[in-house]
Amino acid sequence: MMSFFSKTAFSTMRKNKMIYVPFLITASLMTMLYYILSSVQIMVAESGMSGRLSMTEILRVSRWVSGFLSLIFLFYINSFVMKRRAKEFGLFSVLGLEKGHLAKIVFWEVLFTFVFSLVVGILSGAVLSQLMFLLLLYIIGIPSLLQFRIPFQAVGATTILFAVGWLVVLLYSQVVVFRSEPIAFLQSAKEGEREPKSRIWVTLLGLLSLGAGYTLALKVVSPFEAIAVFFPAVLLVMLGTYCLFLSGSIALLKLLRRNKSFYYRPGNFISVSGMIYRMKRNAAGLASICILATAVLVTLSSTVCLYLGEEDMLNQQFPRDFTISSFWPADSPDLFVLLKNISSDYAKSYGLEIRNEYGFLEELQNTNDETAQIIYTFYFDLNQEPNDYAFYENMREAYLQHIPRLAQVDSKALARAEFFQIYGSLLFVGVFFVALFLVTTVLIIYYKQITEGFDDSERFRIMQQVGLSHKEVKKTILQQILMVFFLPLLVAFVHISVAFPVLLKMLTVFGMTNSSLFLLCVMASCAVFALFYGVIYRATAGAYYRIVQNKQVA
Repeated sequence: MMSFFSKTAFSTMRKNKMIYVPFLITASLMTMLYYILSSVQIMVAESGMSGRLSMTEILRVSRWVSGFLSLIFLFYINSFVMKRRAKEFGLFSVLGLEKGHLAKIVFWEVLFTFVFSLVVGILSGAVLSQLMFLLLLYIIGIPSLLQFRIPFQAVGATTILFAVGWLVVLLYSQVVVFRSEPIAFLQSAKEGEREPKSRIWVTLLGLLSLGAGYTLALKVVSPFEAIAVFFPAVLLVMLGTYCLFLSGSIALLKLLRRNKSFYYRPGNFISVSGMIYRMKRNAAGLASICILATAVLVTLSSTVCLYLGEEDMLNQQFPRDFTISSFWPADSPDLFVLLKNISSDYAKSYGLEIRNEYGFLEELQNTNDETAQIIYTFYFDLNQEPNDYAFYENMREAYLQHIPRLAQVDSKALARAEFFQIYGSLLFVGVFFVALFLVTTVLIIYYKQITEGFDDSERFRIMQQVGLSHKEVKKTILQQILMVFFLPLLVAFVHISVAFPVLLKMLTVFGMTNSSLFLLCVMASCAVFALFYGVIYRATAGAYYRIVQNKQVA
Protein backbone atom coordinates (compact mmCIF):
# COMPACT_ATOMS: atom_id res chain seq x y z
CA MET A 1 0.00 0.00 0.00
CA MET A 2 1.42 3.36 -1.00
CA SER A 3 2.40 5.76 1.76
CA PHE A 4 1.42 9.42 1.95
CA PHE A 5 4.82 10.49 0.62
CA SER A 6 4.84 8.05 -2.29
CA LYS A 7 1.30 9.12 -3.25
CA THR A 8 2.30 12.76 -3.03
CA ALA A 9 5.40 12.13 -5.15
CA PHE A 10 3.36 10.31 -7.80
CA SER A 11 0.69 13.02 -7.77
CA THR A 12 3.19 15.88 -8.13
CA MET A 13 4.95 14.09 -10.99
CA ARG A 14 1.63 13.62 -12.74
CA LYS A 15 0.64 17.27 -12.24
CA ASN A 16 4.07 18.41 -13.45
CA LYS A 17 3.98 16.26 -16.58
CA MET A 18 5.33 19.14 -18.67
CA ILE A 19 8.56 18.78 -16.70
CA TYR A 20 8.65 15.08 -15.90
CA VAL A 21 7.45 13.46 -19.12
CA PRO A 22 10.43 14.76 -21.17
CA PHE A 23 12.75 13.84 -18.29
CA LEU A 24 11.39 10.29 -18.14
CA ILE A 25 11.67 9.92 -21.91
CA THR A 26 15.24 11.20 -21.92
CA ALA A 27 16.33 8.99 -19.02
CA SER A 28 14.77 5.98 -20.74
CA LEU A 29 16.52 6.79 -24.03
CA MET A 30 19.90 7.11 -22.30
CA THR A 31 19.36 3.79 -20.56
CA MET A 32 18.32 2.19 -23.84
CA LEU A 33 21.39 3.49 -25.69
CA TYR A 34 23.75 2.17 -23.03
CA TYR A 35 22.02 -1.21 -22.95
CA ILE A 36 22.17 -1.53 -26.73
CA LEU A 37 25.91 -0.78 -26.79
CA SER A 38 26.48 -3.31 -24.01
CA SER A 39 24.35 -5.93 -25.73
CA VAL A 40 25.97 -5.44 -29.14
CA GLN A 41 29.42 -5.63 -27.57
CA ILE A 42 28.59 -8.99 -26.03
CA MET A 43 27.04 -10.32 -29.25
CA VAL A 44 30.10 -9.26 -31.26
CA ALA A 45 32.48 -10.86 -28.73
CA GLU A 46 30.55 -14.15 -28.85
CA SER A 47 29.94 -14.16 -32.61
CA GLY A 48 33.22 -15.79 -33.64
CA MET A 49 33.49 -13.43 -36.63
CA SER A 50 36.83 -12.33 -38.01
CA GLY A 51 38.01 -9.07 -36.48
CA ARG A 52 35.75 -9.37 -33.44
CA LEU A 53 38.58 -8.51 -31.03
CA SER A 54 39.17 -5.01 -32.40
CA MET A 55 35.43 -4.40 -32.80
CA THR A 56 34.75 -5.56 -29.25
CA GLU A 57 37.43 -3.24 -27.89
CA ILE A 58 35.98 -0.25 -29.76
CA LEU A 59 32.49 -1.04 -28.46
CA ARG A 60 33.76 -1.62 -24.91
CA VAL A 61 35.53 1.74 -24.69
CA SER A 62 32.57 3.50 -26.32
CA ARG A 63 30.16 1.84 -23.88
CA TRP A 64 32.02 3.17 -20.85
CA VAL A 65 32.34 6.65 -22.33
CA SER A 66 28.64 6.60 -23.20
CA GLY A 67 27.74 5.52 -19.68
CA PHE A 68 29.89 8.22 -18.10
CA LEU A 69 28.40 10.94 -20.31
CA SER A 70 24.87 9.66 -19.66
CA LEU A 71 25.32 10.01 -15.90
CA ILE A 72 26.73 13.52 -16.27
CA PHE A 73 23.84 14.56 -18.51
CA LEU A 74 21.25 13.05 -16.14
CA PHE A 75 22.79 14.88 -13.19
CA TYR A 76 22.88 18.14 -15.15
CA ILE A 77 19.29 17.87 -16.38
CA ASN A 78 18.07 16.91 -12.90
CA SER A 79 19.35 20.27 -11.67
CA PHE A 80 16.92 21.93 -14.12
CA VAL A 81 14.07 19.85 -12.71
CA MET A 82 14.98 20.67 -9.10
CA LYS A 83 15.13 24.38 -9.86
CA ARG A 84 11.75 24.24 -11.59
CA ARG A 85 10.27 22.45 -8.55
CA ALA A 86 11.72 24.95 -6.04
CA LYS A 87 8.57 27.06 -5.74
CA GLU A 88 6.42 23.97 -5.21
CA PHE A 89 8.72 22.74 -2.42
CA GLY A 90 8.43 26.17 -0.84
CA LEU A 91 4.64 25.93 -0.86
CA PHE A 92 4.85 22.45 0.73
CA SER A 93 7.01 23.97 3.47
CA VAL A 94 4.51 26.76 4.08
CA LEU A 95 1.75 24.14 4.38
CA GLY A 96 3.65 22.45 7.19
CA LEU A 97 5.87 19.81 5.61
CA GLU A 98 9.32 19.62 7.16
CA LYS A 99 12.59 19.07 5.33
CA GLY A 100 12.52 15.38 6.20
CA HIS A 101 9.09 15.10 4.60
CA LEU A 102 10.28 16.87 1.48
CA ALA A 103 13.28 14.54 1.38
CA LYS A 104 10.97 11.53 1.41
CA ILE A 105 8.91 12.97 -1.46
CA VAL A 106 12.10 13.55 -3.46
CA PHE A 107 13.23 10.00 -2.67
CA TRP A 108 10.04 8.52 -4.11
CA GLU A 109 10.23 10.78 -7.17
CA VAL A 110 13.78 9.67 -7.91
CA LEU A 111 12.86 6.03 -7.26
CA PHE A 112 9.87 6.20 -9.61
CA THR A 113 12.01 7.85 -12.30
CA PHE A 114 14.81 5.30 -11.89
CA VAL A 115 12.52 2.26 -12.03
CA PHE A 116 10.50 3.60 -14.97
CA SER A 117 13.54 4.61 -17.04
CA LEU A 118 15.38 1.36 -16.25
CA VAL A 119 12.46 -0.91 -17.18
CA VAL A 120 11.47 1.03 -20.30
CA GLY A 121 15.11 1.50 -21.36
CA ILE A 122 16.04 -2.17 -21.04
CA LEU A 123 12.81 -3.44 -22.64
CA SER A 124 13.10 -1.07 -25.61
CA GLY A 125 16.82 -1.81 -25.81
CA ALA A 126 16.12 -5.55 -25.86
CA VAL A 127 13.74 -5.05 -28.78
CA LEU A 128 16.15 -2.87 -30.75
CA SER A 129 19.53 -4.38 -29.81
CA GLN A 130 19.34 -7.24 -32.31
CA LEU A 131 18.37 -4.79 -35.06
CA MET A 132 21.35 -2.63 -34.09
CA PHE A 133 23.59 -5.70 -34.22
CA LEU A 134 22.32 -6.44 -37.72
CA LEU A 135 22.90 -2.79 -38.65
CA LEU A 136 26.50 -3.09 -37.47
CA LEU A 137 26.98 -6.26 -39.51
CA TYR A 138 25.44 -4.54 -42.54
CA ILE A 139 27.82 -1.58 -42.14
CA ILE A 140 30.86 -3.85 -42.06
CA GLY A 141 29.52 -6.03 -44.87
CA ILE A 142 28.73 -9.30 -43.03
CA PRO A 143 25.30 -10.90 -43.73
CA SER A 144 23.37 -12.36 -40.81
CA LEU A 145 19.89 -13.49 -39.78
CA LEU A 146 17.65 -11.84 -37.18
CA GLN A 147 17.82 -13.74 -33.87
CA PHE A 148 16.20 -12.39 -30.73
CA ARG A 149 18.29 -12.72 -27.57
CA ILE A 150 18.81 -10.79 -24.34
CA PRO A 151 22.37 -10.90 -22.97
CA PHE A 152 21.80 -10.84 -19.22
CA GLN A 153 25.31 -9.48 -18.67
CA ALA A 154 24.13 -6.31 -20.43
CA VAL A 155 21.03 -6.15 -18.20
CA GLY A 156 23.20 -6.42 -15.09
CA ALA A 157 25.75 -3.84 -16.28
CA THR A 158 22.99 -1.36 -17.20
CA THR A 159 21.20 -1.82 -13.88
CA ILE A 160 24.36 -1.34 -11.82
CA LEU A 161 25.56 1.73 -13.73
CA PHE A 162 22.27 3.61 -13.61
CA ALA A 163 21.57 2.55 -10.02
CA VAL A 164 24.81 4.25 -9.03
CA GLY A 165 23.98 7.27 -11.20
CA TRP A 166 20.50 7.73 -9.75
CA LEU A 167 21.89 7.28 -6.24
CA VAL A 168 24.18 10.26 -6.88
CA VAL A 169 21.21 12.22 -8.24
CA LEU A 170 19.22 11.33 -5.11
CA LEU A 171 22.02 12.41 -2.77
CA TYR A 172 22.38 15.72 -4.60
CA SER A 173 18.62 16.34 -4.47
CA GLN A 174 18.52 15.55 -0.74
CA VAL A 175 21.39 17.98 -0.11
CA VAL A 176 19.49 20.69 -1.98
CA VAL A 177 16.41 20.06 0.15
CA PHE A 178 18.20 20.06 3.52
CA ARG A 179 20.41 23.06 2.75
CA SER A 180 17.54 25.30 1.63
CA GLU A 181 15.08 27.24 3.75
CA PRO A 182 11.36 27.53 2.94
CA ILE A 183 11.71 31.20 2.03
CA ALA A 184 14.69 30.30 -0.20
CA PHE A 185 12.53 27.78 -2.03
CA LEU A 186 9.98 30.45 -2.82
CA GLN A 187 12.59 33.00 -3.84
CA SER A 188 14.60 30.60 -5.99
CA ALA A 189 11.91 30.67 -8.66
CA LYS A 190 12.67 34.36 -9.06
CA GLU A 191 16.44 33.95 -9.44
CA GLY A 192 17.87 36.09 -12.21
CA GLU A 193 15.56 39.09 -11.59
CA ARG A 194 18.48 41.07 -10.17
CA GLU A 195 20.55 42.44 -13.02
CA PRO A 196 23.82 40.49 -13.36
CA LYS A 197 27.14 42.22 -13.71
CA SER A 198 29.47 41.69 -16.63
CA ARG A 199 32.63 40.71 -14.78
CA ILE A 200 35.62 41.90 -16.74
CA TRP A 201 37.98 39.24 -15.40
CA VAL A 202 35.58 36.46 -16.46
CA THR A 203 35.32 37.96 -19.94
CA LEU A 204 39.11 38.27 -20.18
CA LEU A 205 39.54 34.68 -18.98
CA GLY A 206 37.09 33.55 -21.64
CA LEU A 207 38.89 35.47 -24.38
CA LEU A 208 42.30 34.18 -23.29
CA SER A 209 41.09 30.57 -22.99
CA LEU A 210 39.31 30.63 -26.33
CA GLY A 211 42.27 32.33 -27.99
CA ALA A 212 44.72 29.81 -26.51
CA GLY A 213 42.56 26.88 -27.65
CA TYR A 214 42.23 28.29 -31.16
CA THR A 215 45.98 29.01 -31.31
CA LEU A 216 46.85 25.44 -30.33
CA ALA A 217 44.54 24.12 -33.03
CA LEU A 218 45.80 26.44 -35.76
CA LYS A 219 49.52 25.94 -35.04
CA VAL A 220 49.44 22.16 -35.35
CA VAL A 221 51.79 20.84 -38.03
CA SER A 222 52.03 17.05 -37.72
CA PRO A 223 49.27 14.47 -37.17
CA PHE A 224 50.72 13.20 -33.90
CA GLU A 225 51.09 16.75 -32.65
CA ALA A 226 47.39 17.19 -33.45
CA ILE A 227 46.52 14.23 -31.23
CA ALA A 228 48.69 15.62 -28.42
CA VAL A 229 47.12 19.10 -28.41
CA PHE A 230 43.53 18.21 -29.32
CA PHE A 231 42.17 17.51 -25.84
CA PRO A 232 43.96 20.46 -24.13
CA ALA A 233 42.60 22.67 -26.90
CA VAL A 234 39.09 21.26 -26.37
CA LEU A 235 39.24 22.00 -22.62
CA LEU A 236 40.43 25.56 -23.27
CA VAL A 237 37.67 26.16 -25.83
CA MET A 238 35.05 24.76 -23.45
CA LEU A 239 36.26 27.05 -20.64
CA GLY A 240 36.33 30.03 -22.97
CA THR A 241 32.85 29.25 -24.27
CA TYR A 242 31.32 29.11 -20.80
CA CYS A 243 33.08 32.29 -19.64
CA LEU A 244 32.08 34.28 -22.70
CA PHE A 245 28.48 33.12 -22.56
CA LEU A 246 28.29 33.89 -18.83
CA SER A 247 29.93 37.31 -18.90
CA GLY A 248 30.61 38.35 -22.48
CA SER A 249 26.97 37.93 -23.49
CA ILE A 250 25.87 40.22 -20.68
CA ALA A 251 28.39 42.82 -21.78
CA LEU A 252 27.07 42.56 -25.35
CA LEU A 253 23.47 43.01 -24.24
CA LYS A 254 24.39 46.03 -22.17
CA LEU A 255 26.19 47.43 -25.20
CA LEU A 256 23.00 47.00 -27.21
CA ARG A 257 21.09 48.76 -24.44
CA ARG A 258 23.37 51.77 -24.80
CA ASN A 259 22.41 52.00 -28.48
CA LYS A 260 19.28 54.13 -28.03
CA SER A 261 18.11 53.89 -31.64
CA PHE A 262 18.07 50.08 -31.29
CA TYR A 263 17.00 49.69 -27.68
CA TYR A 264 14.06 52.08 -27.43
CA ARG A 265 11.73 50.10 -29.61
CA PRO A 266 8.93 47.98 -28.07
CA GLY A 267 10.24 44.62 -29.25
CA ASN A 268 13.93 45.33 -28.70
CA PHE A 269 13.33 46.97 -25.33
CA ILE A 270 11.55 43.92 -23.93
CA SER A 271 13.86 41.37 -25.53
CA VAL A 272 17.15 42.97 -24.50
CA SER A 273 16.06 43.94 -20.99
CA GLY A 274 14.55 40.50 -20.39
CA MET A 275 17.68 38.71 -21.54
CA ILE A 276 19.92 40.88 -19.36
CA TYR A 277 17.93 39.93 -16.26
CA ARG A 278 18.02 36.22 -17.02
CA MET A 279 21.32 35.78 -18.85
CA LYS A 280 23.28 34.59 -15.83
CA ARG A 281 21.11 31.46 -15.65
CA ASN A 282 20.50 31.08 -19.36
CA ALA A 283 24.15 31.48 -20.29
CA ALA A 284 25.16 28.16 -18.75
CA GLY A 285 22.44 26.38 -20.71
CA LEU A 286 23.35 28.17 -23.93
CA ALA A 287 27.03 27.31 -23.47
CA SER A 288 26.11 23.67 -22.84
CA ILE A 289 24.02 23.63 -26.02
CA CYS A 290 26.97 25.11 -27.94
CA ILE A 291 29.41 22.48 -26.60
CA LEU A 292 27.00 19.63 -27.33
CA ALA A 293 26.31 20.98 -30.82
CA THR A 294 30.06 21.10 -31.51
CA ALA A 295 30.42 17.53 -30.22
CA VAL A 296 27.66 16.40 -32.59
CA LEU A 297 29.34 18.06 -35.57
CA VAL A 298 32.81 16.69 -34.77
CA THR A 299 31.60 13.15 -34.08
CA LEU A 300 29.25 12.90 -37.03
CA SER A 301 31.55 14.45 -39.65
CA SER A 302 34.64 12.49 -38.54
CA THR A 303 33.04 9.04 -38.36
CA VAL A 304 31.13 9.47 -41.61
CA CYS A 305 34.27 10.70 -43.37
CA LEU A 306 36.31 7.71 -42.17
CA TYR A 307 33.62 5.31 -43.33
CA LEU A 308 33.08 6.93 -46.72
CA GLY A 309 36.80 7.38 -47.28
CA GLU A 310 37.74 3.75 -46.73
CA GLU A 311 38.40 3.09 -50.42
CA ASP A 312 40.61 6.19 -50.70
CA MET A 313 42.64 5.05 -47.71
CA LEU A 314 42.95 1.56 -49.18
CA ASN A 315 44.14 2.89 -52.53
CA GLN A 316 46.79 5.01 -50.83
CA GLN A 317 48.00 2.16 -48.65
CA PHE A 318 47.76 -0.42 -51.46
CA PRO A 319 48.75 0.89 -54.91
CA ARG A 320 48.09 -2.64 -56.16
CA ASP A 321 45.98 -5.52 -54.92
CA PHE A 322 48.96 -7.27 -53.28
CA THR A 323 52.01 -6.01 -51.38
CA ILE A 324 55.15 -8.08 -50.67
CA SER A 325 58.12 -6.62 -48.78
CA SER A 326 61.31 -8.10 -47.32
CA PHE A 327 64.69 -7.16 -45.90
CA TRP A 328 67.57 -7.78 -48.33
CA PRO A 329 71.36 -7.31 -48.32
CA ALA A 330 72.53 -4.26 -50.24
CA ASP A 331 74.42 -6.38 -52.80
CA SER A 332 71.44 -8.61 -53.70
CA PRO A 333 70.80 -9.59 -57.34
CA ASP A 334 67.80 -8.38 -59.35
CA LEU A 335 65.04 -8.41 -56.70
CA PHE A 336 62.27 -7.41 -59.09
CA VAL A 337 62.78 -10.49 -61.27
CA LEU A 338 63.04 -12.77 -58.23
CA LEU A 339 59.78 -11.57 -56.62
CA LYS A 340 57.99 -11.47 -59.95
CA ASN A 341 58.84 -15.11 -60.60
CA ILE A 342 57.79 -16.21 -57.10
CA SER A 343 54.49 -14.31 -57.38
CA SER A 344 53.80 -15.56 -60.90
CA ASP A 345 54.41 -19.19 -59.97
CA TYR A 346 52.17 -18.94 -56.90
CA ALA A 347 49.36 -17.29 -58.89
CA LYS A 348 49.58 -19.93 -61.63
CA SER A 349 49.10 -22.67 -59.04
CA TYR A 350 45.58 -21.24 -58.54
CA GLY A 351 44.98 -20.65 -62.23
CA LEU A 352 45.67 -16.89 -62.02
CA GLU A 353 48.06 -14.41 -63.62
CA ILE A 354 49.84 -11.39 -62.14
CA ARG A 355 49.61 -7.96 -63.78
CA ASN A 356 50.74 -4.35 -63.28
CA GLU A 357 53.69 -5.39 -61.17
CA TYR A 358 56.37 -2.95 -59.99
CA GLY A 359 58.78 -2.62 -57.06
CA PHE A 360 61.10 -0.21 -55.28
CA LEU A 361 63.75 -0.32 -52.59
CA GLU A 362 64.17 1.86 -49.53
CA GLU A 363 67.35 2.28 -47.53
CA LEU A 364 67.01 1.73 -43.80
CA GLN A 365 68.48 4.28 -41.43
CA ASN A 366 70.19 3.76 -38.07
CA THR A 367 70.76 0.03 -38.34
CA ASN A 368 73.89 -1.89 -37.40
CA ASP A 369 72.86 -5.03 -39.25
CA GLU A 370 75.25 -5.31 -42.20
CA THR A 371 73.13 -8.05 -43.80
CA ALA A 372 70.10 -5.74 -44.14
CA GLN A 373 70.71 -2.05 -45.38
CA ILE A 374 67.66 -1.98 -47.68
CA ILE A 375 63.96 -3.11 -47.71
CA TYR A 376 62.39 -4.04 -51.05
CA THR A 377 58.64 -3.80 -51.73
CA PHE A 378 56.89 -5.50 -54.64
CA TYR A 379 53.35 -4.75 -55.82
CA PHE A 380 51.09 -6.57 -58.29
CA ASP A 381 47.48 -7.16 -59.35
CA LEU A 382 45.75 -10.33 -60.51
CA ASN A 383 43.73 -10.89 -63.66
CA GLN A 384 40.73 -11.78 -61.45
CA GLU A 385 39.70 -12.15 -57.82
CA PRO A 386 40.77 -15.51 -56.29
CA ASN A 387 37.81 -17.85 -55.81
CA ASP A 388 39.61 -19.93 -53.21
CA TYR A 389 40.21 -18.23 -49.84
CA ALA A 390 43.17 -20.58 -49.40
CA PHE A 391 45.02 -18.30 -51.83
CA TYR A 392 45.24 -15.69 -49.08
CA GLU A 393 45.81 -18.17 -46.25
CA ASN A 394 48.76 -19.97 -47.87
CA MET A 395 50.37 -16.94 -49.48
CA ARG A 396 52.80 -16.00 -46.71
CA GLU A 397 54.01 -19.57 -46.31
CA ALA A 398 54.71 -19.79 -50.05
CA TYR A 399 56.91 -16.70 -49.96
CA LEU A 400 58.73 -17.84 -46.81
CA GLN A 401 60.02 -20.88 -48.72
CA HIS A 402 62.11 -18.54 -50.91
CA ILE A 403 62.51 -15.39 -48.78
CA PRO A 404 63.72 -16.03 -45.21
CA ARG A 405 63.51 -12.40 -44.06
CA LEU A 406 59.97 -11.69 -45.18
CA ALA A 407 58.51 -8.48 -43.74
CA GLN A 408 55.00 -8.14 -45.15
CA VAL A 409 52.52 -10.10 -47.21
CA ASP A 410 49.25 -8.24 -47.49
CA SER A 411 46.32 -7.80 -49.84
CA LYS A 412 43.81 -5.05 -50.45
CA ALA A 413 40.90 -7.50 -50.14
CA LEU A 414 41.85 -8.59 -46.60
CA ALA A 415 42.64 -5.01 -45.60
CA ARG A 416 39.27 -3.90 -46.95
CA ALA A 417 37.49 -6.32 -44.62
CA GLU A 418 39.55 -5.05 -41.67
CA PHE A 419 38.87 -1.42 -42.63
CA PHE A 420 35.14 -2.05 -42.76
CA GLN A 421 35.26 -3.68 -39.32
CA ILE A 422 37.19 -0.84 -37.68
CA TYR A 423 35.65 2.19 -39.39
CA GLY A 424 32.22 0.62 -39.55
CA SER A 425 32.38 0.11 -35.78
CA LEU A 426 33.49 3.73 -35.33
CA LEU A 427 30.55 4.93 -37.45
CA PHE A 428 28.19 2.71 -35.47
CA VAL A 429 29.28 4.07 -32.07
CA GLY A 430 29.47 7.56 -33.54
CA VAL A 431 25.76 7.38 -34.35
CA PHE A 432 25.09 6.42 -30.73
CA PHE A 433 27.10 9.35 -29.39
CA VAL A 434 25.34 11.71 -31.77
CA ALA A 435 21.99 10.36 -30.53
CA LEU A 436 23.09 10.86 -26.91
CA PHE A 437 24.26 14.42 -27.58
CA LEU A 438 21.09 15.26 -29.49
CA VAL A 439 18.76 13.90 -26.80
CA THR A 440 20.54 15.97 -24.17
CA THR A 441 20.60 19.07 -26.38
CA VAL A 442 16.87 18.84 -27.08
CA LEU A 443 16.00 18.46 -23.40
CA ILE A 444 18.23 21.38 -22.33
CA ILE A 445 16.62 23.56 -25.00
CA TYR A 446 13.15 22.42 -23.93
CA TYR A 447 13.72 23.17 -20.25
CA LYS A 448 15.32 26.48 -21.14
CA GLN A 449 12.28 27.50 -23.14
CA ILE A 450 9.61 26.46 -20.65
CA THR A 451 11.61 28.06 -17.81
CA GLU A 452 11.74 31.30 -19.75
CA GLY A 453 8.06 30.98 -20.54
CA PHE A 454 7.09 30.77 -16.87
CA ASP A 455 9.50 33.58 -15.98
CA ASP A 456 8.29 35.86 -18.78
CA SER A 457 4.55 35.36 -18.35
CA GLU A 458 4.21 37.98 -15.63
CA ARG A 459 6.37 40.45 -17.54
CA PHE A 460 4.33 40.11 -20.71
CA ARG A 461 1.06 40.34 -18.77
CA ILE A 462 2.19 43.69 -17.46
CA MET A 463 3.18 44.81 -20.94
CA GLN A 464 -0.27 43.90 -22.26
CA GLN A 465 -1.87 45.89 -19.47
CA VAL A 466 0.05 48.98 -20.59
CA GLY A 467 -1.08 48.57 -24.19
CA LEU A 468 1.01 45.87 -25.92
CA SER A 469 -1.20 43.77 -28.21
CA HIS A 470 -1.15 39.98 -28.54
CA LYS A 471 0.44 40.36 -31.96
CA GLU A 472 3.20 42.52 -30.53
CA VAL A 473 3.73 40.04 -27.70
CA LYS A 474 4.13 37.18 -30.16
CA LYS A 475 6.50 39.23 -32.30
CA THR A 476 8.54 40.11 -29.24
CA ILE A 477 8.70 36.47 -28.18
CA LEU A 478 9.91 35.49 -31.63
CA GLN A 479 12.57 38.20 -31.63
CA GLN A 480 13.76 37.33 -28.14
CA ILE A 481 14.14 33.65 -28.94
CA LEU A 482 15.93 34.40 -32.19
CA MET A 483 18.41 36.66 -30.39
CA VAL A 484 19.73 33.85 -28.21
CA PHE A 485 18.48 30.58 -29.65
CA PHE A 486 20.72 30.51 -32.70
CA LEU A 487 23.75 32.00 -30.95
CA PRO A 488 25.00 28.58 -29.69
CA LEU A 489 24.62 27.17 -33.22
CA LEU A 490 26.63 30.01 -34.76
CA VAL A 491 29.38 29.65 -32.16
CA ALA A 492 29.44 25.87 -32.73
CA PHE A 493 29.97 26.54 -36.46
CA VAL A 494 32.90 28.81 -35.58
CA HIS A 495 34.37 26.10 -33.32
CA ILE A 496 34.16 23.40 -35.99
CA SER A 497 35.65 25.79 -38.58
CA VAL A 498 38.70 26.48 -36.41
CA ALA A 499 39.00 22.79 -35.48
CA PHE A 500 38.86 21.68 -39.13
CA PRO A 501 42.66 21.72 -39.76
CA VAL A 502 43.54 19.85 -36.56
CA LEU A 503 40.77 17.31 -37.13
CA LEU A 504 41.99 16.75 -40.68
CA LYS A 505 45.53 16.11 -39.41
CA MET A 506 44.19 13.68 -36.82
CA LEU A 507 42.36 11.79 -39.55
CA THR A 508 45.64 11.33 -41.43
CA VAL A 509 46.74 9.05 -38.58
CA PHE A 510 44.04 6.68 -39.86
CA GLY A 511 45.22 7.18 -43.43
CA MET A 512 42.51 9.68 -44.40
CA THR A 513 44.03 12.53 -46.43
CA ASN A 514 41.04 13.45 -48.59
CA SER A 515 40.44 16.99 -47.33
CA SER A 516 37.65 17.60 -49.87
CA LEU A 517 35.68 14.63 -48.55
CA PHE A 518 36.10 15.77 -44.95
CA LEU A 519 35.04 19.30 -45.85
CA LEU A 520 31.96 17.89 -47.57
CA CYS A 521 31.15 15.78 -44.48
CA VAL A 522 31.54 18.80 -42.19
CA MET A 523 29.33 20.97 -44.37
CA ALA A 524 26.70 18.25 -44.67
CA SER A 525 26.75 17.68 -40.90
CA CYS A 526 26.33 21.42 -40.27
CA ALA A 527 23.43 21.60 -42.73
CA VAL A 528 21.63 18.59 -41.27
CA PHE A 529 22.14 19.78 -37.70
CA ALA A 530 20.99 23.31 -38.58
CA LEU A 531 17.80 21.83 -40.05
CA PHE A 532 17.29 19.73 -36.93
CA TYR A 533 17.98 22.77 -34.78
CA GLY A 534 15.40 24.78 -36.69
CA VAL A 535 12.75 22.11 -36.09
CA ILE A 536 13.49 22.19 -32.36
CA TYR A 537 13.29 25.97 -32.46
CA ARG A 538 9.80 25.90 -33.95
CA ALA A 539 8.58 23.32 -31.46
CA THR A 540 10.00 25.01 -28.37
CA ALA A 541 8.97 28.49 -29.50
CA GLY A 542 5.39 27.23 -29.70
CA ALA A 543 5.63 25.74 -26.20
CA TYR A 544 7.10 29.00 -24.91
CA TYR A 545 4.28 31.06 -26.38
CA ARG A 546 1.57 28.71 -25.10
CA ILE A 547 2.97 28.94 -21.57
CA VAL A 548 3.01 32.75 -21.70
CA GLN A 549 -0.51 32.92 -23.15
CA ASN A 550 -1.95 30.44 -20.65
CA LYS A 551 -0.43 32.31 -17.76
CA GLN A 552 -1.83 35.56 -19.06
CA VAL A 553 -5.30 34.05 -19.39
CA ALA A 554 -5.01 32.53 -15.91
